Amino acid sequence: MLKISLLFIVVLSVFSTYSQAQISQAVIIFANNDSLSAEIKDEKLKNIQTRVMYREPGSDNFVTGLPGQIKSIRFTDGRLFESVKTDSVSGFLLCLIKGYYTLYAKLEKNGLKTYYMRHEQDTLIHLFETLTDQYVKVNGELRRLSNFEYVHQLSNSMADNGSITAKINEIRFREDELVAIVKQYNEFKGNKYPEDSIIKKKMKLSTGILINYYPYTEIFELQAAGFGMSFDFYRNRPYQKFGLKTRFTFNILEYTKNESYKFNIEVPLALSYNYLERSRLRLYFLGGITSFVFFESETSYGKRNNSIWGSPSPYLGTGIDYKIKKSALRFEISVLPLRYMLAYIF
Repeated sequence: MLKISLLFIVVLSVFSTYSQAQISQAVIIFANNDSLSAEIKDEKLKNIQTRVMYREPGSDNFVTGLPGQIKSIRFTDGRLFESVKTDSVSGFLLCLIKGYYTLYAKLEKNGLKTYYMRHEQDTLIHLFETLTDQYVKVNGELRRLSNFEYVHQLSNSMADNGSITAKINEIRFREDELVAIVKQYNEFKGNKYPEDSIIKKKMKLSTGILINYYPYTEIFELQAAGFGMSFDFYRNRPYQKFGLKTRFTFNILEYTKNESYKFNIEVPLALSYNYLERSRLRLYFLGGITSFVFFESETSYGKRNNSIWGSPSPYLGTGIDYKIKKSALRFEISVLPLRYMLAYIF
């Protein structure tokens, strides 16, 4: 336990030296159409929606930019935020696709994500899925909104294409499906999109290298640190909180030259949830199941005996990522089984 305590102290002291927020490059278009390439504090979606913190080249101070002052912000990774007025309040909404209809995503105050669609400067069309009955006044009469109100809104907006409106009844209130149907209608209206925007991967994969260590165990005496590869799978969309993590680690348990050796391979499979993402730091929980495969070989009276056996186990832990540009340093500790890991994610 002393080794764990010392490692925690080292890791916390290292992370505490990095108090600055994650900085990204972006091009800002102001309300008067002037442009500026600047450094921006890359924060969570709910923060960027209300204001953006940017720093001009050569300056040490950040300036607060408001939706009334800035028209759009385009990050170097392709994210585009535009100043859009919703319910008489302007905010920076995340633009998902541009064309005849431009589709925006917004994180509401209740934490639910809704979508807005607009043709040029026409009135915004609010796409949402209700969880409880809601009512609006239409021509002086109170009308109950369907739980699938987005279907009615899309059908009315794309009524001049029968094949597309037929598909609308089958789509779910998911970002990728909404983007796909809007893109298809925009193409019907004459918009052309690059080939790489048409074939977009739905999943992303991040890989890394790692070392891990088991402080102690009641069953196996694991002494040496292990090495392996880490793999993260997550949805290809901004601000995704859930992901799937797995890895392949190799630990040598015992080795005597020309006599015996024992090693194990561990492959966990866990669902992760990012519960805190602030500046360069990301904290997450993860839980699932892990599988151990043990290999043992020994020589007795001139004869070599080999054996192999497996052992599944619950997997529960937490971790912290420190972002370095497009990479990250990761420290993770699990309580089932008890071990810690340090990794570099590419």
